[in-house]
Amino acid sequence: MKILILQLARLGDIYLSRPAIQALKRANPQAQITLLTRPKFRAAASGLEAVHEIIELPTHDLFAPLVQDIMDVPAAHARLSEFIRELKTKNFDQIINLSFSPASSHLAHLLQPDGEKVRGYTRTPDGFLSIPDDMSAYFYAQVGPGKPNRYHLAEIFGTLCGVDLTEADWHAGKMENYVAPMKSPFIVCHIGASEEQKALSAEKWISTFGHFRSLNATPIVLIGSEAESAIADTIMSSSPTNSIVNLVGKTTLPQTMALLRQSVMLVGADSAPMHMASLTKTRCLNLSVGRVNFWETGPRAMGSWVLRANSEGDLPSDRVSRAMAAMVEKLRPELGIITVQEGAPSYSGLFPKEAEFHWKLTQAVYQGSDFPHPINDGFWQAHEQLVQINHFIMEQLQALQDGARLEEKAGFIDRGEEVIAAVAKLVPAWGPVIRWYQTEKIRIGPGNAQQVLNRTCEIQLLLQQVLDLYSEMKSIQAPGVESEAP
Repeated sequence: MKILILQLARLGDIYLSRPAIQALKRANPQAQITLLTRPKFRAAASGLEAVHEIIELPTHDLFAPLVQDIMDVPAAHARLSEFIRELKTKNFDQIINLSFSPASSHLAHLLQPDGEKVRGYTRTPDGFLSIPDDMSAYFYAQVGPGKPNRYHLAEIFGTLCGVDLTEADWHAGKMENYVAPMKSPFIVCHIGASEEQKALSAEKWISTFGHFRSLNATPIVLIGSEAESAIADTIMSSSPTNSIVNLVGKTTLPQTMALLRQSVMLVGADSAPMHMASLTKTRCLNLSVGRVNFWETGPRAMGSWVLRANSEGDLPSDRVSRAMAAMVEKLRPELGIITVQEGAPSYSGLFPKEAEFHWKLTQAVYQGSDFPHPINDGFWQAHEQLVQINHFIMEQLQALQDGARLEEKAGFIDRGEEVIAAVAKLVPAWGPVIRWYQTEKIRIGPGNAQQVLNRTCEIQLLLQQVLDLYSEMKSIQAPGVESEAP
């Protein structure tokens, strides 16, 4: 079997894909797995022995004609066509697209028009987004910052590859022989992040390290890209001699992974080194700041902790330093720290009632578990509105079934859909259900008018079943008694 995996996302996503790729090879030892990635991220696949071949998407050659003074679209199209032609001569039996992006969906379709042989985003014959499998539909609807998903991206990638991850799949593969510039034990701190809003300022690091030195004498090694050199220089200028070693911009990705294996722990944001540490089984203190979802991208090494904050200001330096010292000394975490646990979801802690409700509602929709009791009156008010608008849309669809012209009913149906979308924005508690509903509508593939109408009616009826369930729940709720939190 010849399998092509597309992973064209950011650096960290390649590291998060490695357990799934290794599990795929474990489940199919005779398979030849080819990984297609971007040139600047190829190093993230270093040591990945499960892969038979790594192919780089020649982004510079493909897009150079589009950014020249005179845009040469035919030249760009010709180069892309030649690249696709060469890849197709390899006759892949299956394509797995781990990149949830529009560009990757077009590429997947061009490489293998047969949608049944593609997992992940692709395109329909008429060019619209195709979401052929349930996990991709789940990702489209429920994954990302501000959404309720609690499954780690590594597990999502594993499901797309058709495998269940085991502990054995979390390994770094063949590693470079790199010796750390200082004797163990030492702590590695990644001072940067893939996005500026996820990283801490130099002042915050200086304050944190100052508090930490009053608690513990374990030396610190700074890592990061060359772009973070100025931050590192500022930190070093305010640090005592020999307490910190600056390796920012001085190690390759394979060397960084080897360094992490030799360290006692990693401190940093949701970024590539955090995902490397999951593969080297290095404990992490994840400083999860800003608009990120630690459920999806946090550390997976057992013994790791997560400190969640909306902004740097919500993350006191002394709290970070105490957590660092406690991890080094193998003490219990303070109240409010999120800890890594086995299985999925992968984290344990105290979470807001609203977040718990959103997750339980998501589980009910996708896994068939019990639907949770609402926790506020806004949910019931939105429920009444959804019941009315869904009945209205179903009446329009029934009219089409009875022979009405689409031109007469399309406007009414569109306005109904706009109301449903508005409810999702105004009442987030209904978000998991409405995003599921909207995604299923997108998944309706090309077909004749009757086929599309029939599937649309089926989805509308499924939404009605959820609404009916909550109607029944409301009817048996005692008057004047508030709904219990899930």
